[in-house]
Amino acid sequence: MQDETVLIIGTGNMGCAIAQGLTRSSQAPKLLLCDHNPARHADLQTRFPNAQIVQTIKQMQHSPKIIILAVKPHDLENICYSLATEASTQECLYLSVAAGVPCSALNSWLPAQVALVRAMPNTPAEIGLGMTGLYTAADTSTEDKTRAQSIMQTVGETLWLEREEQLDAVTALSGSGPAYVFYFMECLQHAGVSLGLSPEQARVLTQQTLLGSAQLAQQSTAFSQLRQHVTSKGGTTEQALAALTERDLQNIIKRALSAARDRAKEMSNTYQGTS
Repeated sequence: MQDETVLIIGTGNMGCAIAQGLTRSSQAPKLLLCDHNPARHADLQTRFPNAQIVQTIKQMQHSPKIIILAVKPHDLENICYSLATEASTQECLYLSVAAGVPCSALNSWLPAQVALVRAMPNTPAEIGLGMTGLYTAADTSTEDKTRAQSIMQTVGETLWLEREEQLDAVTALSGSGPAYVFYFMECLQHAGVSLGLSPEQARVLTQQTLLGSAQLAQQSTAFSQLRQHVTSKGGTTEQALAALTERDLQNIIKRALSAARDRAKEMSNTYQGTS
């Protein structure tokens, strides 16, 4: 990657997270950042002093080898059409992090026969601890798959998927997952306050409990074993888990993820057959 030029179109949270990851990499590429809003350029140049910041792709000083599409889904079609007319973007590897836009739509908008990889990261990518699901067509070269994976590994862990529709499940589990965790943390904090703790005491206890538990989970492949290790027969934890089980928490979570997955499918279906 070190000798390649990477163009990131879109400098919102995810675009900037990937830019930061690439900048931190020992094989940092030449970086181009495209943002249509010139009011943001000074700040971007401060954050990424070695990058070229452009308002349109016609202003690029170097031809990219990899193009990362990090814009909102509703902006993607017009951007892809503009890329399809540029001579310098015809033989690039395209990596899309736009949620819900399937390969069929992207292929209909982009230059013919380009290498295309879809990625579904999550917000912990902003601190290099993200989780990204990856999908590409079966005929994508091993080299292009490696290049795409190397980019997303600069912001966390990666997982290749066999079928594109699995990205909907990834969206539901890890893509939206941080919000579920934060909501659970909110609930723990509020419950702690109801038991007599101050909001700050409850926040610190919640935060460190989730952090420590996550690190313990990295040392085990069976979450159930970790749960059982904490749960003594007849003890306080057993009583708390019984209350959660009585309210059917497992099925509540299943329903929540199914709702997110179904919404992801709906979003994807709006682009099916687009040309």
